[in-house]
Amino acid sequence: MSGNRSAQETNILREVKKFISTTGGPISIKGKNGFQIKDVSDIMEDPLGDRSAADLIVSTSSGSSYKISCKQHNPINFAGAGLKSFVDDIEMKSWMNKALRKVAEQLNAYYTPQKNKIMDKIGDYLIKDIQKNSIDSPLDNTTKDKIKAEYDKLKSIIIPDIYIKIPDSMRLNIFTASNVGGPINYYILNGTANSMSKDTTSKIITINDCDILSTSNMVNYGETLYLVIRKRRADQFFSLWDSRGNALRTKDGFLRIFSKSLSKGDIGARVQIREKQQLPEMLKKAILDATKSKTLIAPASSIVLDIE
Repeated sequence: MSGNRSAQETNILREVKKFISTTGGPISIKGKNGFQIKDVSDIMEDPLGDRSAADLIVSTSSGSSYKISCKQHNPINFAGAGLKSFVDDIEMKSWMNKALRKVAEQLNAYYTPQKNKIMDKIGDYLIKDIQKNSIDSPLDNTTKDKIKAEYDKLKSIIIPDIYIKIPDSMRLNIFTASNVGGPINYYILNGTANSMSKDTTSKIITINDCDILSTSNMVNYGETLYLVIRKRRADQFFSLWDSRGNALRTKDGFLRIFSKSLSKGDIGARVQIREKQQLPEMLKKAILDATKSKTLIAPASSIVLDIE
């Protein structure tokens, strides 16, 4: 669950609670695809909040409870909870470490030559200023302006987003999300749930703009999942080591890839799990073309990696 509730989650929570109260329950929640969650006697927010991949919990008259993940249009994480999804399973953590090492290698080859060229210019400006004005003198304004211009170039280096296909063997763990508040039993997809039909006789509330799918359906029939790795903030730099030469890592031991944001204080990379349909159109086309030509030519704003 994200820090702020989506319109979908808010509307479902409010309207289902009202419908249970009106009918006396238990009720069925039905999606526009016809799938139903039956025997629902209560509904609540997941009390774990941000620590859980679930958004809502429904209780049944028989004493069971089910967790629901609400996925409005184009959710940040289509399943799971980003990097947290890879922490507990040994195979998945090993794969993620391998993926991040390859990301670091690619970005180092892309970013470091550009950074070094800029830093060399800054060094030249400093040396020339010292030679001209002595080491104890303040930098003159011309030198300051030149250094600032180079620093602005450093900040403006565009680092491509990284896309990595997630192995199908990990789909079950990612969709059930047992290590991040799960297991998730159902997914509610697509719309904002602002249109509902209520049949008080049969006690069925239908969400007219959302599909409901079981987790097993998501695992077995959904689109390919991709890991997306990008900066959290524009003012983060590619950075692998601290001042002592130690690798910068998260509390779970993963490479951070990016430095601390100077403006917001965010640290490390933003890691998201997205469905193929959520990828940028040019990248989707490149992936489709690659199935025919066997060669992937990604847009300049993207790097696509294969992790075996």
